[in-house]
Amino acid sequence: VGYCVVRRYDYLFRAGNNNEPAEAFPLGICEGDCDDDTDCLGNLVCFQRSGYTVVPNCDGEGWRGADYCTCDGPCETSSPTLPVPTMAPAPPTLNPSQPPSTSPTKSPTSAPTKSPTTSPLLPPSDYYKYETDSTVCGETGVNNVQGPAPLADKSNVVVQFWAFGDSPYDGKCDDCNTCILEDGVTQQADCTRYDCLTYETLADDNTCTFEGKEYNCWNETIIPYMNSRIDQGDGAFSLHAGDILKGVPTISSSPRCNPYALASRRDLFSAIPNFLIVPGDNDWTECADYDINLNTDPARELWRNTFAQTSPFEQFNTDFPGGARPIISRKNGNPEMFYFEYDNVAFFGLNRANGLSYVSNNAPVDLNEEWVEDVLSNVTCGLESIVLLSHASLKPTLYEKLNAYFSTCEKTLPTLTITGNIHPVTYCMTKSNERIDVTVEPFRSGPLLVSIVRDPDGVYGDFIHVEDSDPSESNLCPNFE
Repeated sequence: VGYCVVRRYDYLFRAGNNNEPAEAFPLGICEGDCDDDTDCLGNLVCFQRSGYTVVPNCDGEGWRGADYCTCDGPCETSSPTLPVPTMAPAPPTLNPSQPPSTSPTKSPTSAPTKSPTTSPLLPPSDYYKYETDSTVCGETGVNNVQGPAPLADKSNVVVQFWAFGDSPYDGKCDDCNTCILEDGVTQQADCTRYDCLTYETLADDNTCTFEGKEYNCWNETIIPYMNSRIDQGDGAFSLHAGDILKGVPTISSSPRCNPYALASRRDLFSAIPNFLIVPGDNDWTECADYDINLNTDPARELWRNTFAQTSPFEQFNTDFPGGARPIISRKNGNPEMFYFEYDNVAFFGLNRANGLSYVSNNAPVDLNEEWVEDVLSNVTCGLESIVLLSHASLKPTLYEKLNAYFSTCEKTLPTLTITGNIHPVTYCMTKSNERIDVTVEPFRSGPLLVSIVRDPDGVYGDFIHVEDSDPSESNLCPNFE
């Protein structure tokens, strides 16, 4: 059953955009999306913002990146005498049940409450849905889709997590030549033992750690920002979509996959609670001596021991907000692939590097598909959504394994796939039926905060909302002020 409600006049409301619908313009107080002051009623002004910047005199978060009309300075009154939408009068009843009251009703409060509401002011059918967002995919130039935002008290949030990838990419630059001496500890700043700038002549047993501008940005700016948000309850864990080193043009030829470089990345990301990563081609198939006909070699075992089994990231190390800490399962023989569940959401970490690989092309069966099929064969039909993490786009046949599960359960679940690899200058988010695809930004771009939002009434299911911590179209180190 739907109900009509009166919106609080000071709560952000996206009434329209680009003068559509025409009847919504000019916009009233705390209404958007405006482009300039001419879109606003009377003396109201269009407050330009990025992300979820607080709009003066207004409550709520509104739509990310949308601009809203407000007063030029403090509003002169706290009561709702500013422009508000009028409501059509209800038709009179034919047979009133009792005579009208002879005394007036009590006076209303002088102003609405300022505390956030715990439920959306829109009817659920209008709130819990995907819409076209104001952000644009840096790869295609097409507007992203966006799901419903978390409520202020996060009562509709199942879980939040950070997503990023393709970083730090330091490799061939003047300030990437930090080396380690033979004792394995002492750093040799001038790098006279190895020329870490020229990979073509760099020995496979080099000690270069490739800690340059991108590494320093993550160490000094991005990770401290993420941890400050995590301390505030934003993000239970972090997912890296692969490629922690700069790559090389050909398979099996990169000398950058050495123990010192991987240990450098391990120690860097150990500062983030509950960090998980999947392989990318730069640190997997392109590593020296990679054999596409085998499931293992020294470089792959080094990666697995550094980032999967027997590593700081084998299991979560901190409780999620609320106290739970899911158990991570890892595939036997391929521990770089992982699985865990949280509040009826299934999370898969998969090994899909860009290009040909043993896992996806030369194994007797596709090992990603085998992993998904094996896991879901032991999962009941209680899931509400699925998240897949992969470096490159997954093969269509993997989604057929999901469809088989959906068929068994007689319910198609929302499925989010997070990838990296293509390096868009701003993130991309598309939707096709129940499948949502998000591509993260590379290099020094700020991470995405992904929220799985669930209708508390259980009618509309799970949705994906993305907050870009660094919305500027730049791969420079972000300024989070």
